[in-house]
Amino acid sequence: MGKYTVYGKKVDLEIQSQLDKICNVIVKYVNPISIILIGGFGRGEGSIIYKKNKFIPINDYDLYAITSKTYPNKIIEKMCSEASQSIGKKCINFEDFSEDMVYNIEKTFYPDIRVITSSELKKLPPFLKYYEIKNGSTTIYGKNMLDKIPEINIKDIPPQDGLRFLMNRLSLMVMHT
Repeated sequence: MGKYTVYGKKVDLEIQSQLDKICNVIVKYVNPISIILIGGFGRGEGSIIYKKNKFIPINDYDLYAITSKTYPNKIIEKMCSEASQSIGKKCINFEDFSEDMVYNIEKTFYPDIRVITSSELKKLPPFLKYYEIKNGSTTIYGKNMLDKIPEINIKDIPPQDGLRFLMNRLSLMVMHT
């Protein structure tokens, strides 16, 4: 079991339970070699709030399923929707949003699951997100494939990629204040 937050073992056990359910759905749809948890939860810094004596993830679970073949978007979308349902949430996709929609953090959740082949993994470009995957993530299912990601020198990451990263974090801060 991994460490997903700074809030201790009880929260980590609940997150592990959710991740196990999501992994079961991923295995059902794409037969992964590996599933890698990235982002805050993959670094052990996952953000949660407590409400009504239970924890609620503030951000999504960012996952990469490493497979031997590619899968159509329809299958991936269906997999993500079922993954949300497996933890008792409603999946919200981009096309579900409307101007009058109110996002409810307690009822909706979108596990951000990307599917990438093992051959693609070996050819990833020098972007910040791939640097982070290699150096700040956790394998939660199957074979550890992190050593297959090319070494990325931080100096090779394009400045505009760093700016995109900072803008993303800024928008998340504004959204949750």
